[in-house]
This record gives sequence, structure tokens and C-alpha cells, in this order.
Amino acid sequence: MARKVAEPPMSSLERDFHDALDRLIAQQPRHKDLIALKSRGKLKISPTSVAKEAGHSRTHIGTKKCKFPRVRDRIEELSQRVQSPSDSNDVIKELRRQVAELRDKLHRQQDEMKAHFNARRRLEKDSARYKREYERYKAIYDRSLKEAAADGRKIIQLVPPDLDLPPSA
Repeated sequence: MARKVAEPPMSSLERDFHDALDRLIAQQPRHKDLIALKSRGKLKISPTSVAKEAGHSRTHIGTKKCKFPRVRDRIEELSQRVQSPSDSNDVIKELRRQVAELRDKLHRQQDEMKAHFNARRRLEKDSARYKREYERYKAIYDRSLKEAAADGRKIIQLVPPDLDLPPSA
């Protein structure tokens, strides 16, 4: 089994590079040249821009055998262009897309609510019908019991005694 080698602790210089990279990822550069690039939508994450933001020489992170390979590896992972809306047309296009997506979601939810409402109404009607049928059968049963008692006939119970029937109104 291979042993994992512990990485050495970060120096303050390396920490500066990591902090600068974090600011560039968050699109909040402090260097005036990088702020100008960001406003034009051309801010890129590269060893040069990270070094400029950190205020240190690019040679510390600019080559394959540089002094801080962890910073360089992280830059290479994130070297794609940082996306920023370049003009109002892009912003409007994105907002319109979001509005259309939200409208679709709203319509789906409204359709779902209608389906639930109709199912509930159908169940309430069925419940009322079953209650009326129960009342009708209960009345027939009660009438049969009274007629049998009046005629002196012996009553045989058809419903098991342990069956819980709802109380009659």
C-alpha cells in the first residue's frame, strides 16, 4: 500500500496566490488592470492574472517546475474564461430565459393543482354517495328489525357483533 505523503504547510507567499485566485474566481479583483478587464467581460484566470492580483512575480507559478505547483495546478483546472455578462443584451437574454422557465414551472404546478382539486371533488362526491347508500341500507335494516319484532319473528344477526359500524344519525 502506498503511503500518502503529507504536503508541506503553505507559506505566506503561496497563501497570497491562493487568495488572489479565490478573488478572481469570485470576480472581485483588486488590481486596477484586472478590474478593467472584468468590466469588459474579458477577465481570464491565468498564471499572469493571478500573479498580478497577488502582487508577486509570475515566475513563482508560471512554469511547470515552479515554486508553487499546488497554485499552478489549481489555475490550470480553472483556466477557462470567467463568465460575466458583457452587455445588457446578454443579461436580458438570460432573464428572458429564466422568466420562460418559471412560467413553465408555474403552468405545471397549476395543472397539478387542478388534478388534485378534481380528484378531491370526485372523492367527496363518492363519499357522499356511499353515505347515502349506507343510510338507505341502515333504514331498511332498522325497518326489517321493527317488522320482525312486531310479527314476533326471531331475528338472526347477519352482521358479526365485533364489526364496528358507524352510529346511525
